[in-house]
Amino acid sequence: MASIATGDGHANDEEHTLVDDVVVKAGYLQKLGGGDGGRQNWKKRFFVYKTKTLEYYESEADHTKGKKFKGVIVLDCYYAAKNETKGQDSEFSVYAYPKNMTCRASNPAQMKEWIDILNLPGAE
Repeated sequence: MASIATGDGHANDEEHTLVDDVVVKAGYLQKLGGGDGGRQNWKKRFFVYKTKTLEYYESEADHTKGKKFKGVIVLDCYYAAKNETKGQDSEFSVYAYPKNMTCRASNPAQMKEWIDILNLPGAE
């Protein structure tokens, strides 16, 4: 089961290890905001996929400087899949309980890279 992380990026019932800090993939994606009933709009964010979390930052510089992430999903039980949105060939979602996230890559190849790496067996 995925859970929203506490302030340090880890769920209360999880044990943090050094393996949890390994960056598997990082890069810019657009993220659909407004999931909590706010205005839905697309924002460019720097995403960092670690072995147990998907974090996003305002910019790559924020991540490099060690600033706190803007948001995070703990990846206990999840999957990523391409969306079938008309006119969008590089949109995908990460389905994780209790929070899902919709993203857009800059092209279909980049989208496939993210989906493939997120769905690797044993990645969670």
